[in-house]
Amino acid sequence: MTSCFICKEQADGKLLGVYCYKDGYLKYCGKILNENYKDAKKVDELIALGDLDLLGKKIISEQIDGLDACIAYSRDFGDDYSDVRPSEITLDYVRKNGCNYVYVFGLDNKWRFYYMREKKPELRDLQEALRKENEM
Repeated sequence: MTSCFICKEQADGKLLGVYCYKDGYLKYCGKILNENYKDAKKVDELIALGDLDLLGKKIISEQIDGLDACIAYSRDFGDDYSDVRPSEITLDYVRKNGCNYVYVFGLDNKWRFYYMREKKPELRDLQEALRKENEM
């Protein structure tokens, strides 16, 4: 599994985010975030779910059918919300937890990401990275 963190930049520069267990790579989570979570309100609603088993194109739907709606540990599996609620995310914390990607929704309403397998991860433009992936 390729896990990731999905975060929103706060006014003080800190990152508030949630863990996502499955399919954190660019062509799945990155693409879904870039295409379906384009404004701060929707990103806030996503992060408010708490940790995710799987990111979906929708936050909620009439019927959870895997790839259509997010699958959240608290809402869908009954985990205690206090164990899976959004929290401050640092790159050191991510390194210790072995995640490959950290997606960041910036104050400018743009998605960026860190690829954590690099020695010195840099914040990169998500849309540009997806465009390059599609050219390959």
